[in-house]
Amino acid sequence: MTRTWWSLLLTALVCGFAATAHAADSVGTLYSKEGAVELESTAGGGFRPIEVGAELPFGGSLRTGAASRAAVLMRDGVMVRLNESSSFRFTKRIEGGASLSVEQGDAHFLSRKPASIPEVRTTYVTASIRGTEFVVSSGPEGSRIGVLQGAVTASNALGTVDLRDREEAVVRPGGPPSKGILVDPE
Repeated sequence: MTRTWWSLLLTALVCGFAATAHAADSVGTLYSKEGAVELESTAGGGFRPIEVGAELPFGGSLRTGAASRAAVLMRDGVMVRLNESSSFRFTKRIEGGASLSVEQGDAHFLSRKPASIPEVRTTYVTASIRGTEFVVSSGPEGSRIGVLQGAVTASNALGTVDLRDREEAVVRPGGPPSKGILVDPE
């Protein structure tokens, strides 16, 4: 009886360590989805459909199709919502989380903890986050970062702007970030 109990305990511990290691290798999970949402893992093989609850690996990419949306719950509690026809990559491990790259489209970030996502990159600008809610849009015409609440620093090789509540940075190809005011449509 004692030998069986020890065997069960040892098996449970090994399985627990394996699950913890697996979770440590992921940046978060797919929290919700609507329509076509696909993941490209670091193992290659191209983009494949992904289901709610699936782990998202470091180095992987997530994309949404037309008329599709996704929400990702990061390991550190940050919620990222991707709009239709958008993609982002979990580019590298950084102490306290992952560096994210919005490759195209729109991503809405909600973080209540300071610096829980160290940086978000687009082709034209990098956003350094300081506990905030903000939106990033990226496309061939440039990038836009709008701060709904909190603080973000937008920078590239040509300049830096600090943004606070209801401010935005617009970056055109080959240009520095320029600061503006978010317009309330109401």
